[in-house]
Amino acid sequence: MKKLILISLCAVLCVLFCACGEETKENTATTSPSSSATTTAPKTSDTKPSAANPSDPSDGESQTYENARDAAVAEAKRFLQNANYSYSGLYNELVSMGYAEDDAKYGVDNCGADWNEQAVKRAKALSGYADYNYDALVEQLEYEGFTHDQAVLGATSASQSSGSGSDSAVEAAKKYVESGGYSYNGLIDRLEYDGFSSEEAEYAADNCGVDWNEQASNEAKKLLAGGEYTKEELVDKLIFEGYTYSQAVYAAEANGY
Repeated sequence: MKKLILISLCAVLCVLFCACGEETKENTATTSPSSSATTTAPKTSDTKPSAANPSDPSDGESQTYENARDAAVAEAKRFLQNANYSYSGLYNELVSMGYAEDDAKYGVDNCGADWNEQAVKRAKALSGYADYNYDALVEQLEYEGFTHDQAVLGATSASQSSGSGSDSAVEAAKKYVESGGYSYNGLIDRLEYDGFSSEEAEYAADNCGVDWNEQASNEAKKLLAGGEYTKEELVDKLIFEGYTYSQAVYAAEANGY
């Protein structure tokens, strides 16, 4: 009887041990290793618009161009819609945005800008911001990259718009006389070329404080520095340049004839 009970106990223990072993295997099988639980997140990269694919701020949508040069042209046109630039000023803006120098130059060359018109509009804008006199306005425009001729044109136009045409013509006349020799008639022609009326140009020539004999003498000195003249030839040349006979004779005599 005791042997039967002992055998039964042994059998029960064996069943229990087997059951525990199977449970351990199941738990082990369902537990994934730590390395398999690790997931790799996809890499992200910041995307920046290239020069050949800038975004159009006017509609908030991206526009694609075939190459950077076409993009530079479009960008230059957008700049000119919002402000006025000199050739070099616009070029520098494009370079600062990251365009290659050749692409920036192409953009400026092909944006269809009239640089004289840009100078006039910029001069008027500057006159609206601050009180510029003629000389200061010319200097500021040249500082912004406009050529001297463009700056003079812009300042003259702005002066005409902001004040009396006659007063503006006088200021322009003084500037011209300081920078080069002009006869009375030559100065009038120059002022009319700049857009002043005949009356304004004549008023300026009459009221710019010029000593025409001195102007003729300076012109004669320049002519003599470039070649030889007899007195008669020098007088004739000065008359051709617009000086009167008496002014031409004075100039010749002042230079040793």
